[in-house]
Amino acid sequence: MKVFVSTSYRYREEASKAMDELRSAGLEATYDWTSKSEFNGNSEGYSEAATCLKGIRDCDVFILINRPNMNGAKVELGYALGKDKVVFLVTDEVDYLRSNLFSWLTGIHHFNSIPQVIKYLEDFKEAPLP
Repeated sequence: MKVFVSTSYRYREEASKAMDELRSAGLEATYDWTSKSEFNGNSEGYSEAATCLKGIRDCDVFILINRPNMNGAKVELGYALGKDKVVFLVTDEVDYLRSNLFSWLTGIHHFNSIPQVIKYLEDFKEAPLP
């Protein structure tokens, strides 16, 4: 199964660790953006954005690790929803879930941690995703 992990660039180390955990569980990350340098407003950004969107198109599950100031991740989430991707929202913030009506759209599933995501996906290896 292929996954795309998204969060704020400020939390790229957490995203990198999550991708390592997912890979260890036999899942494939469609794009690892965590080793890339921060976007500086130059033309390289276009190519990087296109590669990122391809990673989202190629994934079976879009995993959003909810953190503050997720400007780019919000764009990625909108793209994933527009492509009818299954979305796993990883957050331990109950207030976020209560205050963000979009977190309750059909196709968005809520998890507290990456290990919880892995457990869920292991149970569905042979069955289609919801």
